[in-house]
Amino acid sequence: MFECEVPSLLFSSDRLFPFFVFFYFFLITTLHTSPSFSLFFPFRVRVYVRPDDMCMQMGTCRFRKAIELAVQVFGLNHAAVAKSYSNYGRLLFREGQLDKAKEFFVKELEILHRVYGTTHPDISVALNNLALIELKRGHSTNSFKLLNAAVDVLKNTFGEKHEDFGMVMLNLGIAKILDGDKEGAKGDLSIAAEVLKTTYGEDNVNTKKAMAGLQLAS
Repeated sequence: MFECEVPSLLFSSDRLFPFFVFFYFFLITTLHTSPSFSLFFPFRVRVYVRPDDMCMQMGTCRFRKAIELAVQVFGLNHAAVAKSYSNYGRLLFREGQLDKAKEFFVKELEILHRVYGTTHPDISVALNNLALIELKRGHSTNSFKLLNAAVDVLKNTFGEKHEDFGMVMLNLGIAKILDGDKEGAKGDLSIAAEVLKTTYGEDNVNTKKAMAGLQLAS
């Protein structure tokens, strides 16, 4: 259970909070997926309410209470709870709380494995997020393992022409550049550039990242 003090000015009445939370989880469990990007996560993350938007409306304490309520309503084995863990994990990452962020990404991944098994696009998102934490810590070997696992999941779900596959390859290529493996990065970034150019277009920021990475690796 999360315990925290909630400023009364966040909502004019606490009676609005349950309505907001149920409406939020109604959205994430019924609507079709749509892209959402994070400044710290170049890979597309399948969520419906970005953490920065949530925090402006609810504050960190309200966000944590929403997670608690989601667990109470849906139980631990539900995709909506996994998405709420992912949202909070990304918020913690932005705040530099890498240990706590990893904790929630791991919880997300465990739930997704229980709900979907080992092959589902959302699993690749969780693996990607964990990989970026490891990369930020300088643990390149762990990062490569997680990114390669995400690549395998996407090969068996969306395929190698999907934009999500291109984004993971972009992350993998950038990770190899940071690790000093420019030759290995060239192949990954070439694939990323081709896929992203086809799906997003030449003027897209992620396509440009892939092209810039190729120049760095050359």
